[in-house]
Amino acid sequence: TTAYTISGGIEAVIWTEVIQVVVLLGGAFLCFYFIADSVGGVDVIFSEAASNSKLKIANPGWAITEPVLWVVIVGNFLTQLTVYTSDQVVVQRYLTTPTLKEAKRSIYTNALLVIPATLIFFAVGTALWVFFRHNPGMLNPHGRTDNIFPWYISQQLPAGLAGLVIAGLFAATMSTISSSMNSIATVATTHFYKHFKPETTDLQRFRFARWTTLGL
Repeated sequence: TTAYTISGGIEAVIWTEVIQVVVLLGGAFLCFYFIADSVGGVDVIFSEAASNSKLKIANPGWAITEPVLWVVIVGNFLTQLTVYTSDQVVVQRYLTTPTLKEAKRSIYTNALLVIPATLIFFAVGTALWVFFRHNPGMLNPHGRTDNIFPWYISQQLPAGLAGLVIAGLFAATMSTISSSMNSIATVATTHFYKHFKPETTDLQRFRFARWTTLGL
């Protein structure tokens, strides 16, 4: 991750993330298919989930300490507003687009793609619940909730598919790290190095950004 971020900067960050998204979502799709096949089909997953209230879209109510609908909407709106207007990790991507129109299009495209991506991972989570409901003896008795998916991958998937899914999980981490490193290096170069050394050339700032990335 450090190597390609240093060598390619934001362009490398973006193109590797494109590949990583394909691997991540592809791994999730294959994992869902494999679980569905092992429990008797997709219809079994959704019928059991529905009969146990696992497919409720929203939790109505006015509580302030529970994830009810209005809390989720307000909380997510404020969270996303912060991220999409002031987070350098996200904003740096807008700055790679040639026009304001292209930047807007990238935001809308991302917003639309988040929906199926979210549904895929919710579906995998629901499928895992059905699988271990059918096979409770296969669940790790000493594991935490966050360990269930990795445990399933390591114990149930064939070697090739397990490797793909693990690569997908690593890809999600790699994209976060590369974006953050490039973002911090850009801020350090633009707002500090350039400010205190305005006489420097673009090449010197470029080299400083690379060294900063390596240090990070």
